[in-house]
Amino acid sequence: MNVSADGGGEIPGHERLIRSLGWPDLGSWRQHWQHRQGLSLASEVWPVGIDPRWISGLALPLLSRLERAAASGDRHLIGLSALPGCGKSTLGRWIEAAGAAVQTPVAVVSIDDFYWPGELMEARLAGNPWQAPRALPGSHDLALLHESLDRWQASGRLQVPRFERSLRGGKGDRAGWRELQPQVVVLEGWFLGVDPWSAQQEADAAAIAAASPLIPTPEELAYRPRIRAALHDYAPLWDRLTSLWHLQAPSTAATVPWKEQQDALMQRQTGVSMEAATFRQFVRMLQLAILPTALQTIPRADTVVRLNANRRIEAIAVPG
Repeated sequence: MNVSADGGGEIPGHERLIRSLGWPDLGSWRQHWQHRQGLSLASEVWPVGIDPRWISGLALPLLSRLERAAASGDRHLIGLSALPGCGKSTLGRWIEAAGAAVQTPVAVVSIDDFYWPGELMEARLAGNPWQAPRALPGSHDLALLHESLDRWQASGRLQVPRFERSLRGGKGDRAGWRELQPQVVVLEGWFLGVDPWSAQQEADAAAIAAASPLIPTPEELAYRPRIRAALHDYAPLWDRLTSLWHLQAPSTAATVPWKEQQDALMQRQTGVSMEAATFRQFVRMLQLAILPTALQTIPRADTVVRLNANRRIEAIAVPG
């Protein structure tokens, strides 16, 4: 089970990651997963043609981290941060299926499951220059999320609302609940772990943006302090994370083709997708609402998996 970045060598940082998970060497970790048929584990979840590096270089190490957390006997909250369309939702489905196969009770929950109900979310996001129907900091019911996590950590029972993106013409809305009993919860989101940025970072970004083809409008710049202020409310949630894994895109622009593919998939599966104008504004919001440097560099992350524009794993960084 070799892990190759380009077909001819190891992914830089892979062995260091495995050692950080408590394994003495890469060989013993590989033997462990070969014995459990790791490369074919929950294979029905992956799309046809999935890069094996995603399994060996990311999915199995993350599952190893979750097994270690579950074995501790405590209930752990693990974070997974990545731009929309990068593949984290598919990875999440694999984690749940593979966890069940190896008797590790894990649940993957999106922070977006805790969006405010449709009309209330519209009211909270009214006036944003992208006319974004969701996704911005401030669109989540954080009190409900903390309440759900508190109850789970006390009792082992986790209640999560379902958010269905195909409702309200692609704007989405709540659609029932699900109840789970995991030992470990993976919380995923596109700005998970991102902290408010400083005024100096904003000034530096403005200088960079002047030479960029995507220049924020005065309205977008005027709204950004509201987003920065909203991010303060998320800090107590980030503080609850035992560990944070960041799938780092080469740039925020990478989200555009990735999100196009995701929206096309929703159209095929549900017959509903965003209108073209709404979609253009949505991907613009993803690139400009949060300072790009804040999205690309998350100091809280203890594992950073670097992706290229084709979503291939190029390197793995384990701080320290």
